[in-house]
This record gives sequence, C-alpha cells and structure tokens, in this order.
Amino acid sequence: MKKVFLLAFLILLAATFATSAFAAKNFQRNETVLLSKDEVVEGDYFVAGERVTIAGTVNGDAYVTGGNVIVEGEINGDLIAAGGTVNLRGKVTQDVRVGGGQVVISGDVGGNVTLVGGSLEVSDSAKIAGSLVSAGGNLSVFAPIGRGAAVGVGAAIFGSMVNGDVTAGVGELTLTPNAKVAGDLNYW
Repeated sequence: MKKVFLLAFLILLAATFATSAFAAKNFQRNETVLLSKDEVVEGDYFVAGERVTIAGTVNGDAYVTGGNVIVEGEINGDLIAAGGTVNLRGKVTQDVRVGGGQVVISGDVGGNVTLVGGSLEVSDSAKIAGSLVSAGGNLSVFAPIGRGAAVGVGAAIFGSMVNGDVTAGVGELTLTPNAKVAGDLNYW
C-alpha cells in the first residue's frame, strides 16, 4: 500500500511539474541550480537539477525536483518537491508536499505538511501551523504540530505536542515523555 501511495504521489507530482513547467516563465533546469539570497522570483518557480538550492525568495509556489534539494529561503506560497534528499530549513507560508528518500523539515510552515518517503523527520526547530499527513518508512516528529496528524508508516516517533487528533497505521509507534496529543490517539 505504501509503495502504491508513493508511486501515485510521484506520478502526480511529475505530471503537475511537467505540464506546468513548460508554460512557466520561471523555469530552470541544470545540474546545479542556485537561487541566491538576494534573488526574488515573482510568480511560480519551477526548477529541476541534480543539486537545487533555494536561498532567495519565491513570491508564488515552488515546484522543485532534484537529487539533493535544499530550501533555506522563503516561499510565499506552496512548496511541492521531490528528490533523493530534501531539506526544508527556510520558510513556506502555505502548504508543503514533499516526496523523497530522506526528508528533513526544520523550518517554518504556515499551512499543512504532506510527506512521503523512506526517512522522514520533522526536527525540533520546525514550526508547523497546520496538520501533518505522512506515508513511508520511518517518521520522527519532534516539533509541535498545529493541528492533527494522520500517518501510515513503518515506525513513528512523536516527541512533541500535536494540537488535534493523531491517526496512525504503523508497524511501531513510540511516544516520548515530551509527546502530548490534544485530541484522540487512534492507531493500529
């Protein structure tokens, strides 16, 4: 089931990226792509490369695919990303949807977060205003989640506050002493 969900997510992401990218004026594709700190993109930004770093500002949605993706700037819209390794260290004002082998969220997200992948981490420095939806291998959540969480993973660790319900289909579920669930905890 997890493989089917991941495959469907990646196909949807690729289709969205491919059809929208060719119509977009803000499209870059190189082996290494850098949007530097002083650069500002007005409108949606489409980028593909082996190594992609967004350190600047995107005033729109960012559609990113690459082997190694780092977002340390500001996305004033949604972030949709797929990659081998995806690190979100910056700020996204709306929703985040990421698929990858290893995904680390340590920045600020103003909306909901959807994660699909092998190793998924929401570090203690992250701020998630909305809800968390996740599917994959291993999930670690050490930052507060603004609303509920729904996860389907092999192993999940919650180590912070979830302001809502947690629904989990897991092989193993761990709640650390710092974990708190404001709503109901339902798991199987």
